[in-house]
Amino acid sequence: MYHEVSTFFQTGKNLIEVDAEMFGGGAGFIAQFIFETGKQAIMIETNKDWEFLLDKDWIAATEVHPYGSGPWQRPLEKAQQTPPGTNHNDPSIRASLVKNDFLMRSLGRPHRDQVVTSRPAELTTLQAIDLANGNILSQYLQQGAKRITRDETDTKDFIDWLFQYTLARLPTNGEKQVLASIVQNPQNPKQVEDLLWLVFMQPDFQIIR
Repeated sequence: MYHEVSTFFQTGKNLIEVDAEMFGGGAGFIAQFIFETGKQAIMIETNKDWEFLLDKDWIAATEVHPYGSGPWQRPLEKAQQTPPGTNHNDPSIRASLVKNDFLMRSLGRPHRDQVVTSRPAELTTLQAIDLANGNILSQYLQQGAKRITRDETDTKDFIDWLFQYTLARLPTNGEKQVLASIVQNPQNPKQVEDLLWLVFMQPDFQIIR
């Protein structure tokens, strides 16, 4: 999660407190604050110097790994906008480090203390409703469409890139004809958003995800 919090800070000494809640599994917290002043950036990260409140006492936090080491690496850095055809080398982010929401729970995201070895291929009624009408997915697709619009990419290359990145295959001839009629300009976020809806509703996307 990324939030603009500069309005909450004042010149001088500040106290940073976080009210967080864990839904199942072991509790953990990680945060990073970046202050940009001209060409210099000041960074504050959670570490063993932080404290947590237990009952009425403040206790030193346990640092499992310093930020940047261990299996989680550095998940808080914003991913660089990558043009079509470019591979991502960033490590995967563990689901437990991503904020849980209603859409994830309805799609079957388990708690950390649950072991899931299989997932049904058929959608439930609730899942179908959330995917077709949910505000959370709609907002994700609007933001995603704005991020991946390209000025220099032609429609065919753009559609091929999106299918390879999301479905691990190229579109069929029939799919190309339909999609080319919908996305005539990869610079148009609305057309790209319509394309994302069509791709994310594909059964093979759900299986790969």
